[in-house]
Amino acid sequence: MLIHTVVKNHTCNMCDKTFTCFSKLQKHLQIHTEKKIHKCAVCNKTFTRNSNMKLHMLTHTGEKKHKCIVCDKTFPVKNELNRHMLIHTGIRNYQCNMCDKAFIYCSNLKKHMVIHTGKKDYKCTECNKSFSWKRSLELHMLTHTGERNHKCNMCDKAFTSVSNLQKHSVTHTGIKNYKCTECNKAYLRSDHLKTHMLTHTGKKKSGSVFCLNVVFTKQTFMF
Repeated sequence: MLIHTVVKNHTCNMCDKTFTCFSKLQKHLQIHTEKKIHKCAVCNKTFTRNSNMKLHMLTHTGEKKHKCIVCDKTFPVKNELNRHMLIHTGIRNYQCNMCDKAFIYCSNLKKHMVIHTGKKDYKCTECNKSFSWKRSLELHMLTHTGERNHKCNMCDKAFTSVSNLQKHSVTHTGIKNYKCTECNKAYLRSDHLKTHMLTHTGKKKSGSVFCLNVVFTKQTFMF
């Protein structure tokens, strides 16, 4: 199946969003300059345009009309679906100029670049531990509060992040998508496969890097 990608050469100089044409970029720039007069009645988030507020409301209603044709994952708005589709193409246009890593999204490249600078501007007020990314600090703070908002709908376990919930969810499906290329053993999670691969390489876990030949199926993306 061929999936067409759209080249977006027009980048906003105030954030990392890119656009296919200059007119769309100009329209986007309004969100950085205009007052946000449209307020969501549910969470009080404000928007510069009423149309954006209406799209935001879909996140509260749970309505997801836009379905991925590859993995059946659904999204409330089309631009989220378009962004998601890049995952399936495997195209990584954003290359790091300090190492050989490449990324699907510009925002991911920017986050990655912090690894090379070593900057950790986000400091925990409880234990003074520092982080390179704001999101990492937010997740860390949950270890102090004990807050676990992400609950499994198949058992009573709860987690501090969506990613941890997703890792747990595969234990209920029993689907082992991560297969060893050496002995054909299969695992529920990629980190379990990485640990297993050490038995073939003889390397210690810390500092080991693997290039895994993972076979993805439709169920891989169903969380």
